[in-house]
Amino acid sequence: MVGARPWQHRGVGEPERELERELERVTDRLRLVGPRLGRRGTEEAAERLADVRAVLQQLADLGAVAEGGPRRPVPVLGEHALADQLLVLGHGLCGDGCAPGSAPLRCPKPAGASESRSESRAELVRAATELVQGLRARL
Repeated sequence: MVGARPWQHRGVGEPERELERELERVTDRLRLVGPRLGRRGTEEAAERLADVRAVLQQLADLGAVAEGGPRRPVPVLGEHALADQLLVLGHGLCGDGCAPGSAPLRCPKPAGASESRSESRAELVRAATELVQGLRARL
């Protein structure tokens, strides 16, 4: 793919590519907006930061479902780290080839299972994309 980063779009389907595009858009915005919101100290800024952190937790929960593991709380880090947290959680759902050195989450597929597992994984990726799109609209 012309203009793509070497690690992008290898072995991933359209839902993963759409999530990747949304992650890039929102993380670019969060790198600027996150620290500014933290400095403002207003109620509106605090609400927007809470929205971002809620989406991070929802992405982590989707990752736990995909992994078949327990849900864990996302650590509350400084506003400057929000974009990185979003990328890590989003890339975890993207699958192989989405991020360099990532350990992608995969829906467990027992031997002899049908493709419904990959369909449910695509549904999780679509749900994550909707979360990130909604966050972009609120930023």
